[in-house]
Amino acid sequence: MALSELFGHMKGAFTGADTEKSGVFHAAQRTRMLFFDEIHNLNKRVQEKLMTALQTVEHKGSPGWYRFRKVGPDTREEFVRFQPVFASNRSIEELEQLLLPDFFDRINQLSIYLPSLQEQGVKPSAAFTTVWENMLFKQSIPADDSAFNIWLDSLPLSGNYRDLEKIAILLQHALINKDKDPFGYARRRFEKFHRTAGSTPPASVFNFRRGVSLAKMEYEYREALYKWSLSPDGYGSVRAAQDGLNFKKLGQLLTVKKE
Repeated sequence: MALSELFGHMKGAFTGADTEKSGVFHAAQRTRMLFFDEIHNLNKRVQEKLMTALQTVEHKGSPGWYRFRKVGPDTREEFVRFQPVFASNRSIEELEQLLLPDFFDRINQLSIYLPSLQEQGVKPSAAFTTVWENMLFKQSIPADDSAFNIWLDSLPLSGNYRDLEKIAILLQHALINKDKDPFGYARRRFEKFHRTAGSTPPASVFNFRRGVSLAKMEYEYREALYKWSLSPDGYGSVRAAQDGLNFKKLGQLLTVKKE
């Protein structure tokens, strides 16, 4: 999520900011709640800004207000009141490693754990039929496949019904295309292109791959850093990025040759 989405931005704050715009902090003032989903994906800069913005202050003689500024040169402070709610499919232990320590401490006030289907005593294979019916597919679900059901019940479905919906879509796709083994197709595709929460190895965060040279991976990192530095979430301009990253010329980031 970009800072401009959260706090809004002033006209001319960055390329494409043709008008002043409010962010979700303004909207939360009306709804009285702001829901942050998949917080483990928040980049460090957004975490830092949220950590400051979610520090309650006194305003108009009453406590419990959040203070922030829109992205851009305007220094006016704005005040809102709402209840922030943070969600993630990662464990508390994982979040403690993935998030900035101070940000994690700020948001980890009242934690609610939602158990997986298995922990609730619900067999995924039994819940799959309900998921299929609720998705209103035109195709009827085929007769139960025992190997498929065993596979479903063995999955660590911490995504709960969302994971079962993905599998249902894959099975429906196989039926539409008259695949000879629709259950096998759904299983293979899910295992290849989807993951259950917590199953991503730390190395994948950096896009490490076997058979790829150091020079190429370094170039990919520098290219991503270059693009981020010019974005609203980064420094927003070449000059600011050069100062912040301590580069005389920002183009030097890309001097490593891509093989």
